Amino acid sequence: MTIFGASTTSRSPFFRKVDWASFWTATVLSFIVYFLTLGPSVGLEDSGELAVAGDHLGVPHPPGYPIWTIISFCFARIFDFVTFRGQPNPAWAIALSSAVFGALASGCTAMLITRSASDMLADAKDIHNGDSSFGERILCWVGGVAGSLIFAFSPVMWSQSTIVEVYSLGAFFLMLVMLLIYRWMRRPSDRVLWLTAFVFGLGLTNYQVLLLAALPLVIILFLRNIALFRDFIIVAIPIGLAAIILKLGSLPLQRDLIKQSPILTVVDIPSEAVVIAAVAIFAAAFIAMLAVSKVKSVREHKTIGPLLAPIFACLMACAVFILFIAASVTTKGVVGAVNPANVALMAPTKYVVFGTLFMAICGASSFAALFGNRDRSNPYFYIPCILAGLCFLIALFMAISVEPPRLPSGVDLSHIPTIGIAKYNAAFVLGAILLFALSFATKGGLLFALPILAIESVLYILVLHGVCLGLTHPTTWWFWAPVIFNFFVLGYAALTLPSGVSVAMTFLMGELGVSFYAYMPIVSDLRNPPMNWGYPRTWEGFKHAITRGQYEKITPTDIFAPRFIEQIGDYFIDLRRQFTLLLAPLGFLPFAAWRLNLKKDDNSRNGRYLLIALGLSVLALVLWGLDHFVAASVIGDRFAATFRIISVLALLASVAFAFLGGMRPLVAAFTLIALIVVFVLLGNIPAIEKYFDSSRIDKLAFGGLLLLCFFGGLWFSFRQFGGAIVRILHNDDNEKGLDRSETITVGIFAAAGLLFTVAILFKALQACLVYDVALGEYAASEIVAKWATISPVILQSKAFFCQVLPALLSIAIVASVIFGLYFAGKRRMVSASMDDISQQWLIGTVCNFLVMSILLIMLANPRGDLQDTFIQKVKFISSHGLFALWIGYGLIFAVLILERFFSFATRNRKIVKILSGCALLCVFLSAAIPIQQNYFNDKLVFELSGAEQNGHDYGWQFGNYQLRGADAIMEELEEDEEPLPNPSYPPAMGQGAVFFGGTDPGRFVPTYMIYSADVRPDVFLITQNALADNTFMSVTRDLYGDQLWIPTPKDSENAFSVYVDEVNAGIRPQNADLIIENGRVQIVGALGVMEINGILCKMIFEHNKPWHKFYVEESYVIPWMYPYLTPHGLIMHINPSETSFTAKHVTDDRDFWDWYVRRLTRDDKFRRDIVAQKSFSKLRSAIAGLYVNRNRFIDAEQAYTEARILYPVSPEANFRCVQDILMRQGRIDEALAIVNHYCERDPNNDRGPMFRDFIVSTKALQDKLALLRASTPPGMKPTVETALQIAEIEIKLGNTFGALHTLTPYIDEPKLSIGNAFRLANLLFDAQGRQEAVRAMSRVIQSTYVQNNPDRLIAAIRIYAAIGDVGVLSNIMPRYLSMRPNDWNTWLDWATLNAMIGKTEDAMAALERGLAIGGQQALSYVERNQTLIPLVQQLIQMRQQGMRNPQRGALPMGRGAMPFAPMGGGK
Repeated sequence: MTIFGASTTSRSPFFRKVDWASFWTATVLSFIVYFLTLGPSVGLEDSGELAVAGDHLGVPHPPGYPIWTIISFCFARIFDFVTFRGQPNPAWAIALSSAVFGALASGCTAMLITRSASDMLADAKDIHNGDSSFGERILCWVGGVAGSLIFAFSPVMWSQSTIVEVYSLGAFFLMLVMLLIYRWMRRPSDRVLWLTAFVFGLGLTNYQVLLLAALPLVIILFLRNIALFRDFIIVAIPIGLAAIILKLGSLPLQRDLIKQSPILTVVDIPSEAVVIAAVAIFAAAFIAMLAVSKVKSVREHKTIGPLLAPIFACLMACAVFILFIAASVTTKGVVGAVNPANVALMAPTKYVVFGTLFMAICGASSFAALFGNRDRSNPYFYIPCILAGLCFLIALFMAISVEPPRLPSGVDLSHIPTIGIAKYNAAFVLGAILLFALSFATKGGLLFALPILAIESVLYILVLHGVCLGLTHPTTWWFWAPVIFNFFVLGYAALTLPSGVSVAMTFLMGELGVSFYAYMPIVSDLRNPPMNWGYPRTWEGFKHAITRGQYEKITPTDIFAPRFIEQIGDYFIDLRRQFTLLLAPLGFLPFAAWRLNLKKDDNSRNGRYLLIALGLSVLALVLWGLDHFVAASVIGDRFAATFRIISVLALLASVAFAFLGGMRPLVAAFTLIALIVVFVLLGNIPAIEKYFDSSRIDKLAFGGLLLLCFFGGLWFSFRQFGGAIVRILHNDDNEKGLDRSETITVGIFAAAGLLFTVAILFKALQACLVYDVALGEYAASEIVAKWATISPVILQSKAFFCQVLPALLSIAIVASVIFGLYFAGKRRMVSASMDDISQQWLIGTVCNFLVMSILLIMLANPRGDLQDTFIQKVKFISSHGLFALWIGYGLIFAVLILERFFSFATRNRKIVKILSGCALLCVFLSAAIPIQQNYFNDKLVFELSGAEQNGHDYGWQFGNYQLRGADAIMEELEEDEEPLPNPSYPPAMGQGAVFFGGTDPGRFVPTYMIYSADVRPDVFLITQNALADNTFMSVTRDLYGDQLWIPTPKDSENAFSVYVDEVNAGIRPQNADLIIENGRVQIVGALGVMEINGILCKMIFEHNKPWHKFYVEESYVIPWMYPYLTPHGLIMHINPSETSFTAKHVTDDRDFWDWYVRRLTRDDKFRRDIVAQKSFSKLRSAIAGLYVNRNRFIDAEQAYTEARILYPVSPEANFRCVQDILMRQGRIDEALAIVNHYCERDPNNDRGPMFRDFIVSTKALQDKLALLRASTPPGMKPTVETALQIAEIEIKLGNTFGALHTLTPYIDEPKLSIGNAFRLANLLFDAQGRQEAVRAMSRVIQSTYVQNNPDRLIAAIRIYAAIGDVGVLSNIMPRYLSMRPNDWNTWLDWATLNAMIGKTEDAMAALERGLAIGGQQALSYVERNQTLIPLVQQLIQMRQQGMRNPQRGALPMGRGAMPFAPMGGGK
């Protein structure tokens, strides 16, 4: 067989000359563009950090990017001669690597499109008949090159290929994996599969999002080779079960997972000897067993073979478990509770027994595998299996009989969390059942399952009983047991399973690729590089890095919430932004390559059907855009919606008549695309653009296109997945039937897929019904914002409508679709226009696209505003590459459809050839569309920035001007540029200066300038935001410990203690939640961590200021610095002592920034560089904040204005200007104008409307305040009610001094009612008048108005606690607790009060009740209360002794919890 004249036999190269031509064409063209637009040196964002890591063979931010770093180091060394402004320039060399791999990604995309499109067309006889004006090779070459270049020049891909970043390499790995897997689909080969696995594993060491591509690869494997898929599943299940065991074993003590206490060392085995012996024994046994199975004379010998096999198997098993035994005997133990169980581990002899049983099982299974020929009737097979099964049962019984630990009486675990052990049990049992079912039905699979299930089942039970560990430090025994167990599983798979060798080698090659992560601890330890993120030389640092521990925990979107629909909509808007509305619709065209096999009518009838279809299409367009021509007041919203529904139905009817008229779905889809393109092009005419923007005809056409393509994709899926299911039911004559194991495999996963589909559809329908009900009570925006609270209420109140009905509908819909597709297939009404492998390939790309887009949206949970969109855009670069594949196919199909149309329109072959050539040229030139958009689409630049970086030296300016000041500026100024106002300002940093970097560019760019560009190697760069991170401090000590005073670990602990003490004392704001996790108090929240960072910053400053000058680039505000700060060009100088501003400070700063803002904004490149705008705007906003702190509001307003000029949609510059300046000065209208303008530019930012509402409410309060004051005649004292209202508004406006001044005259008012007196006391307290509040409260404290109302009592407690009036508190707190016994906050406050006055027993009783009621929250509070900590320790001792604290003076105990508040705070 040949494809377009090229032989497809296995002997000929799979990739033809035309495929390689498309590869090199796309690679070279894209590289030329990337090279010409390459950044000249270091950029902003992460560029500096990554460049330093690549230059010094270091470790960048998590997950470490080892393969990227190695490649970057090679490029940096090769191009070591390149300089920038006379300094070394490794950033350019590393950016060049981004260009190279971006170009290679484009080349792989072109090769993949060209080769796969050729295969698609080979079976698409209804699309073309082989008499194309141009050879299909040329057509596929053009489509492949054009599609790949469209991807290469899309905004995100282009921008990431011209800077120092990791994403172009990630795109290369994805496209290379897709290219290799397509090669394997067409010509299955173990070597290709192994290479794919290695590339996949290696790619994971660059960009972990590639892991999501595993799911589509699994689906492709299922569709192409069910038997191979089955063996992959059989091998993968034990790895998953081992992960569960390691997870549970590594957990500390849990309430539902009791751990044994440490065992004393009774056996002392040198670790090196054990490791070496175990590895040697394992390797020797494994090789020997394989040798026995391969040597025919030995294998068939009646005595030697049967004796050698079990011996080697026992040795192999011994190697696996010798570490386990040693670890269990000599391990120092696990994390305990407040009072851990005082029970020893299992007896060491039992571990030996388990090991012996495991060896027997492995030996018997190996014997059966080598000599039983997988024949279950062979005694060499079933006798060893019976023996192995008996040993399995004995080991299982022994494990179950191991007594779980019991805690001594009195040990309270109520404060310890639970993990939900039931879900782990269910997962393990289901996995074990699935493994056994698949293995039992597979030839030789039982021999694999018996030893694996025996080992893992016993280990799981022992972990549940607290006598085994999980994943531990690599220097411990137990770490190496699961590592060797991994090879044990793969070795047994190779020995027993039909495709075991292929599967085992695939896993090994994948693991080999992933093993490049070992680079991180090696270079971290041996090289001590300046960029050594996370300190991965330590086990904790390594885990922190590869698990991305520094980032916030993933909080997925609720995929059935309206917000998720908005997020998907935002993604497709971005997809249109990447590829434009001219090209994006073409990506859906390949899925319309199906046909209806209807009975052919005569041409006249077909013509009538087509005319009817045309009329209905026109009617649909008119009705859809009717509200554009007719005023809304005439037709109303309801009728407008009705017209649009009718237009959709008319469009569907027109499609149906078009099909009856003989039109192919592919032609219909192309017609709709042409309609969209026409409207987009005509949209440049103002009158048509107005109609287009209001009616959005493209949405109607797009809807029809998606419907055609959705049905095509549905049919492809049904044809391929359903084909496997049909083979279960009955064997076709032309196909080999499935064996039992394949039948079970298909049946299990078909059932799982069907259940998953029904469940997803059920939840989706349920969400639609809930949303419909909610619309009757809430506005749409309110439903989106409050979905989490609205949805449960409606589900409970509308049980049948929102639960039973969607369940019935989902089952009915799925059943109808399956029946309809089955009926259509049975009657051969529908068929695909491509072969099965092409259909499977498209299914795989769809699955890959969905996980790289929809699933990633769910995980990333994007907010949708400009700032977040700019950050999140790079995550979806993989989905852009996959969509570009479809665009390439769509371009090829479009040319073929146009050629057929030309042939139909004219019989002149020459004209057809000319027109077809023009179409082909247009396809090739379509790659220029994203280039045109990049340079001429202002909205695109505003949202995503220009992709080109040539001439963008803003990163260099950012770092060089900070370090060297005016000297650097004067060197770089051109002769025709405006001169610097003060040639000596800003001065360079002092020799040996210490620079506190804050933002990403503020710490990364100077790091590059210091360590790689050698601009100021004497400067010490310290990240102010990371000082509370122990791993960062370890790196800093290694770098600077012999030159600077750096806090020790003890100093870091002291900083934490200072923070907690000052929070408890009310000196410092809390700014964070303090929680107890794994027995340690931890701070949760960026502001709280910055408080710790600020304390450590001050320690460093105080210890080093006599010898070093200090500077800061502010990220988060550190309040203690403000009195020391003065402006210093782009940054701020931390003076040795508190320093006042001088006129020169202000003049130099204002003149410099006035000049620099003009210089930047005059530069066209700066206006196209969003990152540069953000970075410099942030610098100016920080200095503006300094002016605000010094009460220089005019200077602050000018600085904020300049920051807003640099980046008009900067949230910080806009909101801080409003809050710090305009709101303080009462300039509400100006503030509202700024916020309104911001909301117009960034409509999806939630903070904008919230801030606007705050301003509006503030204006309303000010208006109300003016009316209240105007209601009192001049010279007269306001009435009590008026005064109270005035004070309440002033407190809300932040004018506590004015409120106090208003209220004070009424404290002794004789006619003051009890209610007003109570209100007066609380308002005085809120206005910071504590003594005045006590005077007012004393008038009513004894009244029943207060004494009989717990809410008023707690308000009184708050006031008297603020001044420490023990006498009054001793009277009113017991009364309050008798009315509200579940308030654990007040129980702890009562305990604190009694402890302070020496009533220890009463304090103990209150403490015990508070802890019993409040649980974890109460314990968190107690850990921060220095008064209660000694009582807690005493209480623990009493519980250990089995004593009960006498309940003297205690009040009735209750259970419950209320929000935390320390005594004297708000309750």
